[in-house]
Amino acid sequence: EEIDVPIPAILKPVPLWTGKQMFSTMIRPNSTVKNFVNFEMKEKNYAADLKMKHFCPNEGWVAFRNGELICGNIAKKTIGDGSKTGLLYVLLRDCGSQFAADIME
Repeated sequence: EEIDVPIPAILKPVPLWTGKQMFSTMIRPNSTVKNFVNFEMKEKNYAADLKMKHFCPNEGWVAFRNGELICGNIAKKTIGDGSKTGLLYVLLRDCGSQFAADIME
């Protein structure tokens, strides 16, 4: 499968990509893949008292829009801790078992 490499977040002195870019590329490797995952959840470090969701200073609110990681840090709960709220379960439900298995590899 061909992968569309995103533009690096840092260009000089060497090209560097962010973790968010790498997760987005794993979920949607190229433009021919038609899975547009939309997913939101809070992580352990979410500052609930501020009620800022996407603007959480701790990056505790995880949001995927059209297969792109918009905000948040990925931890065990986000990927899937055995519940039906994790990213792998959403991929399995929305995109099929083969695609979810490919992501886990």
